[in-house]
Amino acid sequence: MVLFQLRLENGSIVIRNATLQTQKSGGVLRYIQGSAIDKKVKEAGAYNPLNIVEVLGNYHYNSIALAFDYAKNGDLSLKTRIEGKNPDFQHGRPINVNIKLNDNIPKLLRSKELIDSSPIVAQIKQQLGVQ
Repeated sequence: MVLFQLRLENGSIVIRNATLQTQKSGGVLRYIQGSAIDKKVKEAGAYNPLNIVEVLGNYHYNSIALAFDYAKNGDLSLKTRIEGKNPDFQHGRPINVNIKLNDNIPKLLRSKELIDSSPIVAQIKQQLGVQ
């Protein structure tokens, strides 16, 4: 279920009190073995905070809930709660993942390390007024 109010203020997108929740319980999150994230996980080894990326390698979730706001200046505030477990990690004990993120999306897109030259990213950057 998705609930949010989208507004345009002087040509800029504004989203307030948005929520996104799974309606049906259950699903699996996985990252591809041999992918960039897989390589980063293996490189980090024991330095992964709470081994969260290892947990998400085969994470069987019961529910996902997001709450976010997006301001006119591009500031995003996002809170995520995912409830589930990884049957391959610590005998499948339940692990809830809570993530809070605050960042400015146009500045993030300008970052040379994160910019992908794909047409989709170019279109998003154009709509956000990012050059």
